[in-house]
Amino acid sequence: MGVLDALAGLYPKYVNQTPKEELHERLQDPKYNTFKKCIGALDGVFIPMTLPTEKQPSYQNRKGVIAQNVLAVVNFDMEFLYVLAGWEGSAHDSRVIADAFTKRLSIPDGRYYLADAGYALQKGLITPFRGVRYHLKEQATCSLKPGNPKELFNLRHASLRNVVERIFGCLKSKFKILTSPTEHNMHSQVQLVYALVVLWNFLRYHNQYEEVPEFDGSTQGNNTSGDIDPNAPGAKYRRTRAEDKAMIPKRNLLAERMWQQYCGYLSRSVFKMIQMNHREQEIKFKKPLIQAGD
Repeated sequence: MGVLDALAGLYPKYVNQTPKEELHERLQDPKYNTFKKCIGALDGVFIPMTLPTEKQPSYQNRKGVIAQNVLAVVNFDMEFLYVLAGWEGSAHDSRVIADAFTKRLSIPDGRYYLADAGYALQKGLITPFRGVRYHLKEQATCSLKPGNPKELFNLRHASLRNVVERIFGCLKSKFKILTSPTEHNMHSQVQLVYALVVLWNFLRYHNQYEEVPEFDGSTQGNNTSGDIDPNAPGAKYRRTRAEDKAMIPKRNLLAERMWQQYCGYLSRSVFKMIQMNHREQEIKFKKPLIQAGD
C-alpha cells in the first residue's frame, strides 16, 4: 500500500458528516439567521488530470480542460464533510450527486445544504431562484441593492455558498499539485484528492493552519479509487417526490422571512437617520448667536 492509499484510508476518521450541535457563528448573524437549519454547502470542482488519449473526450469539461469532476460537501468551519472524486469532467453535477447519494452521502431530516443552480431543488438541497439576478460578482460590479425577496435570497445564498470556493482556493494554494495535471496513473490522481482532503481536515482539527482568508468569491461514473474506496456503496439516501416538491414553499418562506427582516432593518435605519438629522437641526437653532463686539 502506497502513501496515497494510506492517507485515503484515513478518510472515514477525518472526513465525516456528523453535524455540529451548536449554531455556527456565521449563522448567528441576523443577515444569515434565516438559514439556521443549514449545515454547509456543496458544489462540483474540476481537478486537472492526465489521461490516455482514448479516455480524454469524456473527461473534457465545458472549458476544454481534461479534468475530474469532484463533488465536495463542506461546513462553515472550512472542513470537508464528504468528497466524491473520479467522475468525468463532462458529467453534469446532477449525475454526480445522484451517484453520491448511493455512496454514503446523506442529509439529516430537517437540515439542508446550499447548492448552486446546477442542482435540483430537492429534499436536503436548497438552490437559488432561477432567472433572478444576484451573484457575488454582480454585487461587486454594481451598487444596486436587492429589490425583492428572491434577489435578497440569492445574494445571501451565494455569500454563504461561497465557502466551497474558498476552501478549494485554500486547498489548491497549500497543495499546488492540484492545480495542474500530474503524470501519475488514473487511480493515483483520484486517490490524491482524497489524501489531500484528509490531510486538510487533519491540519484543521489540530489547528495547524492559520485563519483562512476570505475569497471574492452521457457518461458513467468510474470507480477509480482502487482497493480503498472512501465512498463505497452504502445505505442509499432516500427521498420522495412529495418531499422534493415541499422544498418549493420552504424556500419561498425563507425568502419572505429574510425580506421582512431586511425591510425592518432598513426602516429602523431610516428612522435613526431622521432622528439624528432632527437633533442636529435642534442643536443648530438653539446655539446662541455671537453678538457683534463680543
